[in-house]
Amino acid sequence: MPIFRNTLRNAARERMRRIDRAFELVAQALLIAYALFVLSSWLSQRDLFRITEVAVEGTLAVDAHAVQQTAEAFLAHPLLWKIDRNNLLLYPKRTIEKTVKRLDARIKSVDFAVVERKRLVVSIAEYAPALLWCSPGEVFATTTRMTGCYFADSDGHIFSLAPEYSGSPFLIFA
Repeated sequence: MPIFRNTLRNAARERMRRIDRAFELVAQALLIAYALFVLSSWLSQRDLFRITEVAVEGTLAVDAHAVQQTAEAFLAHPLLWKIDRNNLLLYPKRTIEKTVKRLDARIKSVDFAVVERKRLVVSIAEYAPALLWCSPGEVFATTTRMTGCYFADSDGHIFSLAPEYSGSPFLIFA
């Protein structure tokens, strides 16, 4: 019987060691996550990396003020209640890009650059209208007012509703 008791004691000890090791790994992971959070929070609040100004370039038909307000709104929103996003290292580039593209159908691409660590420059490339696409069945003449037409670029990408024209200022496709 002594062999049986030793076997039970060894199995129980081994189980306790595995449990202790699991708790140790969880504690280490929590400490590392907390240390990364504190370091990120501290770095995000340093004036050296803080973005203080947003500028918009390259807009013709797109409202530059709306783009600027959108970018500033995302920079003002903190990450995990403590980490500032108005930071050279942590600003949400993809989120701002997606939201700005949804503002206006004329936006082809959005690029970002941080100048002198303080100024975020949002560069916008717009589609250039080269053609008009109108719904089939409408009569086109120089004296007819055209409604329901859309702008298209030289590649044929239809991007936004065109205003009413009297005459035909662009090539028209139906």
